[in-house]
Amino acid sequence: MRETKKDVTLQFKVKMRQLLAALLVALVCLTKSFSGNAQVVEVGLSGGACYYLGELNPGKQFLNTDFSAGLYARYNLTTRFAVRLSGNYGRLHADDISSHSLESRSGWFKSDIIDASALCEVNFLPFFIGARNNFWTTYLVGGVSCAFPVFCQGGFLEDEYLFNSQGLHGSDGTEIQKHNTVAPGIAFGFGVKYSFSYNWGIHLEWMMHRTFVDWLDGMYYYGDEEQFRDKEMLFVCDTAHPDWYSMLQVGFSYCFNVAKSKRCKEHLKGY
Repeated sequence: MRETKKDVTLQFKVKMRQLLAALLVALVCLTKSFSGNAQVVEVGLSGGACYYLGELNPGKQFLNTDFSAGLYARYNLTTRFAVRLSGNYGRLHADDISSHSLESRSGWFKSDIIDASALCEVNFLPFFIGARNNFWTTYLVGGVSCAFPVFCQGGFLEDEYLFNSQGLHGSDGTEIQKHNTVAPGIAFGFGVKYSFSYNWGIHLEWMMHRTFVDWLDGMYYYGDEEQFRDKEMLFVCDTAHPDWYSMLQVGFSYCFNVAKSKRCKEHLKGY
């Protein structure tokens, strides 16, 4: 039976709950594992903009930005290095008219995705939340990520398609293309962190996600030379270049395991 939009939306909600549960479990494990250390575990909320790069937007940064929000848990190995688990929800959309990429194709899409990432952070300056002197730093971040485009709807050349757990289907229910529903990739970016109190910190971050798939936007290869005299139409889907998405977010975090002993507090005053 072909899935309806209602079924897909229900699947999206279930997967979002599963992601949040997994992130909370990881957070509890981190907190219990490192409960004897000072100021190492952070949890936070993030939010900001999300946008797409691919066939429908080959290279214009921040075009058709939409909403994104998420949760993250960070473990500070030292004042220079940290590891982070994060989960984000984002909305992507694009079209040929706004990007001026191939207007004769009349392509468009809108999609809801869930992103899960495991990342490493490298601070340019010594930093930890609660420090008096080392209270800010710029940093680089990178790692692996997976996107779950639970719902995607779009069209081109007067044809519409719907993405679901089995792949792509036309507006009449005809199966167009089968593929996995997980889009693995790599993530990298940079940002700045700031500690504004003994327990609270904030960061501003721009992250690029390069996937290893070319169906994040739902676009698929269509036609041949006999069907289209215009050779440009042979490249409705450019399979040589995978899809990207990017997030620009502000995050607020709370730091656990703050040192309680007098000796540790006196030591931290020097930082």
